[in-house]
Amino acid sequence: MLALDASTISAKIKQLLSRGLVSVVADPSDRRVKRLSLTAEGADQLEIARRILAELQSKCRFEVSEKTNLQELFRALNAPER
Repeated sequence: MLALDASTISAKIKQLLSRGLVSVVADPSDRRVKRLSLTAEGADQLEIARRILAELQSKCRFEVSEKTNLQELFRALNAPER
């Protein structure tokens, strides 16, 4: 399990929203609950990231843990855009 506090998660979600990678919808059965969904652009970016990760893993000849993958994703989100 990742050790991230609510403010960190909230900030990352805001970044994803501002980049158009996810959308938020209120849960119809409980308006306090917000559901996140990948947008088409988010799904495209996720597929690109998965391909890059698969290529890197094949070159490194080791598996990267899910936790490491998420940490790298958060680092990439914080990187300046090219």
